[in-house]
Amino acid sequence: MRIFLDNQPCPVDATSLGEAILVVNDLAEENGRLVVEVHVDGSLLSEQELQEEARLESTPERVELKTTTALALLSETFASAAEAILEAEAVQTNAAKLLQGGTLLEGMKHLSIALGTWMEVHEAVVKGLLLAGEDPDSLQIDNVRLIDASASLQARLSDLRTAITDQDSSAICDCLLYEFPEVSEAWGTLLRGLAQRYHVDSKDS
Repeated sequence: MRIFLDNQPCPVDATSLGEAILVVNDLAEENGRLVVEVHVDGSLLSEQELQEEARLESTPERVELKTTTALALLSETFASAAEAILEAEAVQTNAAKLLQGGTLLEGMKHLSIALGTWMEVHEAVVKGLLLAGEDPDSLQIDNVRLIDASASLQARLSDLRTAITDQDSSAICDCLLYEFPEVSEAWGTLLRGLAQRYHVDSKDS
């Protein structure tokens, strides 16, 4: 099993893919870096594949691990989350238009996609803040406090759940078109600010 770290041969003793990842990850952390990609015989492994016991116990011919700095990872995480919110907002608007037009099944499908995106954003932010050592209760960007933005998001999600349970398409549309934009704007401000806070030049990453 040939192991490479950032395109350079990495002479470490490992008898399985899982062991190789652990050893190389420790080496990377000693140098202030984090493993962000694992390629096995030319294929990038997904997060799910990296959790599969059979996969981790395998012994591939070539293992390539890519790393980045913690700062670069944080900046990318927050920037991607900000972009995801813009996408969710567009999907939400489309969902509302479909519901208003009587296309209920398709509208609810789009709404489900948007809500899934918000869940992914929330998970990314929680992990990012933990890695950054940020205090969620005191975090504030451009007069937007995370604790307030979180409360507003939870309130809007609660409104949506109630409207969905009541099968009230009008209430769903009102929430998506007139209440969620303010929430999206607040979260966008926070995430873009955090992305800029941890931004580093590419040469440093």
